[in-house]
Amino acid sequence: MAAVRRGTLAGALQPVLCGAALHNVGVQPLLDAVCDFLPSPLDLPPVTGRHPRTGAEVTRRPSSGDPLTALVFKVAASEFGELFFTRIYSGRLKRNARILNASHDRRQLVTQIWRMHANAQERLPTVGAGEIVALTGLKDTGTGDTLTAPHHPLVLERPVFPETVASMAIEPRTVDDRAKLSTTLNRLSREDPTFRWRSDAETGQCIISGMGELHLEVIKHRMLREFGVDANVGEPRVAYKETVRAACSATGRIVRQTGGHGQFAVVMIEVAPAPGLMHVAFHSAIRGGAVPREFIAAVEEGILATARAGVQTGYPLIDTRVTLVDGRYHEVDSSDVAFFAAAALALRHAVEQVGVHLLEPVMRLEAVTPEEFLGAVLSDLNGRRAEVRGMDQRGKFRVVRATAPLAEMFGYATALRGLTRGRASYTMEPTAYARVPQHIYDTLVV
Repeated sequence: MAAVRRGTLAGALQPVLCGAALHNVGVQPLLDAVCDFLPSPLDLPPVTGRHPRTGAEVTRRPSSGDPLTALVFKVAASEFGELFFTRIYSGRLKRNARILNASHDRRQLVTQIWRMHANAQERLPTVGAGEIVALTGLKDTGTGDTLTAPHHPLVLERPVFPETVASMAIEPRTVDDRAKLSTTLNRLSREDPTFRWRSDAETGQCIISGMGELHLEVIKHRMLREFGVDANVGEPRVAYKETVRAACSATGRIVRQTGGHGQFAVVMIEVAPAPGLMHVAFHSAIRGGAVPREFIAAVEEGILATARAGVQTGYPLIDTRVTLVDGRYHEVDSSDVAFFAAAALALRHAVEQVGVHLLEPVMRLEAVTPEEFLGAVLSDLNGRRAEVRGMDQRGKFRVVRATAPLAEMFGYATALRGLTRGRASYTMEPTAYARVPQHIYDTLVV
């Protein structure tokens, strides 16, 4: 044991343990190995940070004689309120002490100090350098914040958390669950910086993101077990778009008489594809007052509102230019409402004439894989309708650059790890919208 410890501290040995956290296998030997083999504070050099106001570098030794310096590395909910798991790098901390959150320059009160033993807690009056404890009573404090003595501020380097690699849609099962969902997700994301959630404005879904599908499955079970929120989890819907197939002209007419003031408006437009525009661009080419200036804004609003709602497939219309070329009005019966409706009708007529192409989001992908798994990775990408753009060598690894439809990339993190025994990694970002193949179009549009 002593030899393994010496080798580990020297960087000559790397202990490897097996286990499965999901089934609670191997957790205890892992914790024992942390104590047996990893360095204590005395085996490491003094910690350094920056003065929050001057920016000067400050060093703190792992000694109770130096000013208090501590780092909050985890926030968790408990029956005592929020627990702030904290590593004490230097100095001493007493119960009911007033300290400084140097990261945000705010005074804090530590009401209790706890030594954690799994789900049991031991109350402590004071702790010193090298201790890992849980604090209660802190406000406006989060993961990565530095706690110091009020007159000796110091900000330590914050932990860097990786970007999320897997996303799923989540939907509460009942009305009661819906009311508690956002509160629960906020608490979970505060506890776990590698978990994030958002509401998708285009699909209306709640999207949760994490480090893998197992991570998100654990989040779902925690929601039910700890917060009593039950939810269905599945793949997020793809935000498809539509665009017109060709240029055309169309007219929208609103002519209604109801005994008093009626509604009268005639709008003539020209519609044309504009690849890469990513929205609908409206332009007025009216000359001579065929449509009074005060109604042109209503025409534009009608065009854009109809485009956002989708015309033929129910997906928003993009990559299109719409030009108002002519129209007619009535001095008494014309109104903003009439021109809004006529413009919407004109756009629908235009789209019905030429039809639409359905567009899907395309992602730019870079996968880094060991050489021996390159064939399997390429074969999997081909099955996902990906287009390989190039390959490079990076040491013993191959870098594959490709573009692929987002709809085919759900679950890719898990698939890639399975293909490469967990040795490959990838990054992915949106790059453009492209036409959906006809056989995919037929399955999406009934």
